[in-house]
Amino acid sequence: MRIYPVAALLCAASLGHGQPSVFGKPGLESVVVAGKTAYLPLSAKVAVSGMAISIKWSGDGKTLLIIRPEVDIDDFILKSLTGVAPSSEAKPVFSIHLYDLPSGKAKEVWRGELIGVPEVHSLAESSLFVLSNWTTEHRNPQAEDEEYGTESVVLLSSAGIRPLLSMTSKPGRFETITLSHSPNNQTLLMVRQSISVGNGMVRTLEAGVNLLDARGRIRSIPLPLPENARNVGVAGWAPQTQNAVVSYVVMPAREDRGNANVRAVQHLVQVNVNKGDLGAFGGKLGDLVTMGGEQERMVSVAASGAPSAVAAPPDSPKAFVEARELRAEFLPMQAKAGNSVVRSGALVLMAEDGSSTTTVFGGMAFPELSPKLNAIAYAVEGAVFVRKLSPIDKATYERMKEESERTRLISDCKQAALGALLYGADNDDKLPSSSENIQELLMPYLRNADILSGFTYVFAGGDITKVESPAETILGYKIGKGGRAVAYLDGHVKWIKDP
Repeated sequence: MRIYPVAALLCAASLGHGQPSVFGKPGLESVVVAGKTAYLPLSAKVAVSGMAISIKWSGDGKTLLIIRPEVDIDDFILKSLTGVAPSSEAKPVFSIHLYDLPSGKAKEVWRGELIGVPEVHSLAESSLFVLSNWTTEHRNPQAEDEEYGTESVVLLSSAGIRPLLSMTSKPGRFETITLSHSPNNQTLLMVRQSISVGNGMVRTLEAGVNLLDARGRIRSIPLPLPENARNVGVAGWAPQTQNAVVSYVVMPAREDRGNANVRAVQHLVQVNVNKGDLGAFGGKLGDLVTMGGEQERMVSVAASGAPSAVAAPPDSPKAFVEARELRAEFLPMQAKAGNSVVRSGALVLMAEDGSSTTTVFGGMAFPELSPKLNAIAYAVEGAVFVRKLSPIDKATYERMKEESERTRLISDCKQAALGALLYGADNDDKLPSSSENIQELLMPYLRNADILSGFTYVFAGGDITKVESPAETILGYKIGKGGRAVAYLDGHVKWIKDP
């Protein structure tokens, strides 16, 4: 973890937060403390302009992938409101941009037509991206009203796009690809299968698995299936070995479909990630973990005339939860304006336990936190912003915080003393006593009322020209951690530590 010069960081943070209501509070007040580290969000920079529908950090935390629709959103909305539908022949055009965090520059690496929005995956310590659901249109020439998709998985880097897998569905035969990454995010598993549909029957004709590592190397492993197999999917991962477990179900033969004593049988196959081969899984499902938010599917059999599915095992895999110090979250809010409800919210960065938090953006935003916790990106209407997160040692931050608070208290006391002296100059060198309303009397001579917040005025009042030692006569003070800022009658202030 790189520790940046503290003074430079604070200067950069303050300069980059000209509008606290939008980009968060400046300086130390925007720091989030998590564990033994304090994270300071730096100034926001525009990665790309325009609407984005997907953003994703690379596993090494250096590159942000941005997918943008190349459409005129305002024109599309106006046409929708006026009932003018877009042309059915129009194909959606997307562009893909890569934003380089170290240089702060983005470049377009691909532009073209896609059916649907691809899902983006990244692997630990890698600059590569994997895009699934990379779908193009394929029309069945025998049936003009039917369309079958070509689903692909591609590898994307700054050099461009490289195809990994591609499967095209045909009449009566559908191709699927299921992706799942290992708990340590160093391996991406792709399960492919060809499904036959017809005559009231659904079965998997063939299947296989592919393993992709962080360097972009792919291995293909056939998955032998018995007759009447179906529902091939990822059962889970063994967190100790980082091996995957693939499941499928063998349905009863056609002649046994009405026999209640014949049930479907679940099979579990272990995929050895290191060796790249298959073997029997001898463990328990309860020892596995599933990766949240992905396309894992536990066994679920449903077909007309078929027996009920395999009963759910009592020890099902558990959802894997990645331990991270920080998390980014959009908090929706709404307010009533007359008879209308205005919906907005705030994007916040917080410690995992919720003990420390700060506002990153005031408004609707969709965040993506870097896996290295070195930056946060967020898509808003009209742009994608990136803010670097600079780590500061917690002990150093605590000292900085105390020094900052001490500086603020001293500054407030100086302003209070100056206000009092200006008041005396307008009132024949006479100052009020501590029993009078100091807030009301001195406020016209101060920049804001917060200066007197917490200020204890102790001067007895009277003509200050008759005070023998103004440099030793206390006017008032503010208490802070470990001491107090004391203002004297001659206008100087000093910090006095607690005994």
